[in-house]
Amino acid sequence: MSQKSRDILLDAAYEQFWIKGYSGTSVDSILQKAKLPKGSFYHFFKSKKAIAIATIQERIVPKMKHIFTPPQGDDDPIDAMILAISRIASVEKLLTRGCPLNKLIRELLPQNDAELNKALIDAYKEILLLVAEQLQKAIDSNLIQPKDSNELAKFILSTTWGALSLGEKPITKESFLASLELMHEYLNLLRIKK
Repeated sequence: MSQKSRDILLDAAYEQFWIKGYSGTSVDSILQKAKLPKGSFYHFFKSKKAIAIATIQERIVPKMKHIFTPPQGDDDPIDAMILAISRIASVEKLLTRGCPLNKLIRELLPQNDAELNKALIDAYKEILLLVAEQLQKAIDSNLIQPKDSNELAKFILSTTWGALSLGEKPITKESFLASLELMHEYLNLLRIKK
């Protein structure tokens, strides 16, 4: 069995968990999407839970880190962060499906499965740390007023994913960017006047 087969399984699981949730996804549905035999699944993963944890760590976290990583070369961490987050508006699947991590957290945390909860909480903390570090750069550079960068990061994450997760209809690019503009206005109010 090759690494390519494992990657195909993870990509299929990522799509299935994002569309159907954990409970609505079966090993068979992952295999059907991957177009691989059952033996290939069990060669790499002992259970649906095992592939879910791997999907969180190897697909969801890297994709979210990519979204929240500001482009290189921008001297203003706040503008760079807003620019990075605004890339979400160009990802149709995010606008129609919402945040894959947020979806799994809402579904799985109440079930109190220690292994799944640890993977989800660790993923959230990793993304939170990335955003908090960017905010701390802005604070350390005297660009914004001193605030608790972790709490401010929580605000940014909840605003970003809340803008994608609320409402009965798929979010439009325009509605998401309008929410993002309000967050940017708030962050601009924190700027230190020079």
